[in-house]
Amino acid sequence: MGQTDSPKYLLSYEEFQEVTAHLYASGRRVLLLQSGENRSQAFVEHICRCVQAAKARFADLEFILCLGNFTKDQYRDMKAAGANRYILKFETSNARLYEQLNPTTHFRACCLPGSSAGTGFKVGSGTSSGCPARRLTTWWMTSCGPASFPWPW
Repeated sequence: MGQTDSPKYLLSYEEFQEVTAHLYASGRRVLLLQSGENRSQAFVEHICRCVQAAKARFADLEFILCLGNFTKDQYRDMKAAGANRYILKFETSNARLYEQLNPTTHFRACCLPGSSAGTGFKVGSGTSSGCPARRLTTWWMTSCGPASFPWPW
């Protein structure tokens, strides 16, 4: 997380369409697009153009996106472009730990599951393991313990 000096790679629009066509011809009907965190509007617009063009060619193709945390408007744009589902990246629900690991993004601003609510996506999530400075008790209490959701019993 937070490695700003690592090399980045982005499929061009043409490469995206070529790969999508190849996978579709191979019988694939569900594609997962996953990337590291890139909240720029230019990135969101690129994803939207790519998905929209692929869906225009292959109407029965489903896209699942796992691209990081975005604003509600950015989620809506990706849904409007034709993306079907979204997997939220979820490092921790511990605000102090999150801000220690990712100091450039404020925890409450974008990183809660509710940020994608009302966008029309089918949303999934999980939790990261092996996160530095996380202790088992902190993981349990913030990821799946009583503080996270009401238990039925």
